[in-house]
Amino acid sequence: MRERSDPLVPILGSAVAAVVLGALLFVFYPRVSRWVSGDGPAVDAHPPSPDASVPVWVCRSVEGVALLIEPFSDPSSEATLNAVLRNAPHHLLRVTVCNFAGPDVFSLDLPSYAFRTPEGHPSATPVASLLREGIAPDLLAVVGGLGAVARLDVARGHQGQALLAALGNPAPRPVLVAGELRFERREVAAQKLASWRDHPDWERFREF
Repeated sequence: MRERSDPLVPILGSAVAAVVLGALLFVFYPRVSRWVSGDGPAVDAHPPSPDASVPVWVCRSVEGVALLIEPFSDPSSEATLNAVLRNAPHHLLRVTVCNFAGPDVFSLDLPSYAFRTPEGHPSATPVASLLREGIAPDLLAVVGGLGAVARLDVARGHQGQALLAALGNPAPRPVLVAGELRFERREVAAQKLASWRDHPDWERFREF
């Protein structure tokens, strides 16, 4: 008696092999391709160097008072702010006032200061002036805490912060003028700036 060959067995075997191979490619190929191309999570393993330069604008017009403008970079806070600002998104800037040994109270009435270039072109507007109407009180309190304020009254020995919305990318602008205050652009190492934020002092600020 001759043995009968059943073609169903090799067909099933090939189908199973194809399914297994497809699953392996589906799972591992994207990871391998990202690793080879340099994209994906592997890039995140290299954080920016602490020595990377950050553009800031400093003003030392008032003896004993440090005035600093720097880019505001906080993705979650930026999303919250742009949701309540007119004509969003904006380039956001943070103004920090540290009153080390200045007047009893140093006041910065932001709407009265048009942050401009020396040529007179407008450069930045207080975020508090760009808020949409009808914002819920609890959300208004949140954005106020982030720096959407119109005025800073900073007592000696204290500091305050407010936010500006820049018209276009402000990074290339060498000077910003606000009334009698002149902010000049500097390049500061990110690590040095972060250290100063944690422990601000007048002498180190003068080195910027």
